[in-house]
Amino acid sequence: MLFPLTSCCYDSSPLSPFFRFRTFFFFIVFQKNSIPMSFISILLAFLLGAGAILFFQNNTKKAEKKKEPVVNMPSVEEQERRLAEFRSSPFEDIKGVKSNLDLDEFKGLYEVVQREGVYATVKGGNLTKESKCLDFGTYDYHSFSTEKEVVEVARKTVMAYGVGSCGPRTFYGTVKPHVDCEKKLSTFTGAEDTAVYSFSYATISTLISCFASRGDYLVYDKGICSPVMEGCRLCRANMVEFKHNDIQDLEEKIKSVVAKDGYKKPHRRFVVTEGVFKNFGDICNLSEILRLCKQYKFRLIMDDSYGFGVVGKTGRGTPEVFGVPIKDIDVYVGSMSTSLGCVGGFCSGESGMVDFQRLAAAAYIFSASLPPYVTAACTEAVKLLEKNPSYCERIHTNTKKARALLRASKFNRNKLELVECKDDLSPIIILRATEAYVKEKNATDVEKQIQTVLNNCALKGALFTKHHYTNEEPTENIPSLRVVMKSQMTEEEVKTGMEVFIKAVEEVFA
Repeated sequence: MLFPLTSCCYDSSPLSPFFRFRTFFFFIVFQKNSIPMSFISILLAFLLGAGAILFFQNNTKKAEKKKEPVVNMPSVEEQERRLAEFRSSPFEDIKGVKSNLDLDEFKGLYEVVQREGVYATVKGGNLTKESKCLDFGTYDYHSFSTEKEVVEVARKTVMAYGVGSCGPRTFYGTVKPHVDCEKKLSTFTGAEDTAVYSFSYATISTLISCFASRGDYLVYDKGICSPVMEGCRLCRANMVEFKHNDIQDLEEKIKSVVAKDGYKKPHRRFVVTEGVFKNFGDICNLSEILRLCKQYKFRLIMDDSYGFGVVGKTGRGTPEVFGVPIKDIDVYVGSMSTSLGCVGGFCSGESGMVDFQRLAAAAYIFSASLPPYVTAACTEAVKLLEKNPSYCERIHTNTKKARALLRASKFNRNKLELVECKDDLSPIIILRATEAYVKEKNATDVEKQIQTVLNNCALKGALFTKHHYTNEEPTENIPSLRVVMKSQMTEEEVKTGMEVFIKAVEEVFA
């Protein structure tokens, strides 16, 4: 009797409801002589009742699913009114946050109407009408953002791939232009592999926390800029600061970390620095830093966002200045938002290190990937730089010319100081207020003077900038004027722009 039932199409495994019900049924049937009929009747009535309840509940749920929910939408006019009244609320109270732009002398940001080479047509700010000005303020060192070849490649890529990639790199946001860009950057830098990120600021800030964590040690330069400092803080490692570009102090701090951490089971240890320092305009002593890293078993994380594509004979960044191959730097970070005139950042190095960050770096995993036309434009910019090293030669010549003019100027050295750098290579030229003058005058008054210099230069047709910061940034923030040189400026344009700048500085900081 049982065999045909166990071989039927129903599930007859010992754990199935059908098997358990069948076993119970046959137990009742075969044991009916020893079980009172009243019990069997009650049991059958209970089973029939339970089955009826389950049947009706199931039909009710199906009926509810079929009913479409009634949504009472407001009128179009009401929707428009609500949208107009909506005001987003910040995640964090920013009322206490102040920046060095909170000045009466600051009349607002300039709006760029048009850019062409080293000129920008702007309006707003302290200008009463549109003005065509020489650009000494942006980090587009070679003006690739307006280069015809780069713009044409971007246009063709938009026609082929559209304007967006519609997802993160690890999902469905990787298309051929992204892969081509990474391969080109790897070839140019001489690295095994490269990962491209969507935002330059997020590249270094997410990479440090990708490789270092709680319990590890970061020995960092005091002069690093905001995104590098953010990365150090986010990883929650033990942070040890050394004096800006001071190799002797760096070695002392490294020794103290080694002594504290021990040799048997050491934590991960890193030296963190910039190649070209954004806030100082000088260059790190890379060869000495690498020597100390090798001697004391430290890894090196270097952000060369403001040096890649501009310093070195062929624009291969700070490593080329010191004759160091990229592979000797554990984590090398560059920017596509500066010398390449595009958007985004990248990290180059050994393939294992790059593969790891593709699975661990938050900015790579969770951020939408760059639009394909941006990465295609970046690839074309690298090709131009590789094909024509004269871009770097010209910007080095212009930088040396500008620094020579500043050294010959007559502004008060007790109030402002020119930050020097190795061989005058850095295209970022910084005039910093001296500590004594800031203490005497206070930082706000010095910022007002600096803003006056910028306003006067804009009225004379030259755009310069300064070090912008808020009171919450944990970096070293000293009032500073900033000059960013361009490779496509002629000698006459450099002379004209710097004369306007020097005259404005001399008038205010006499």
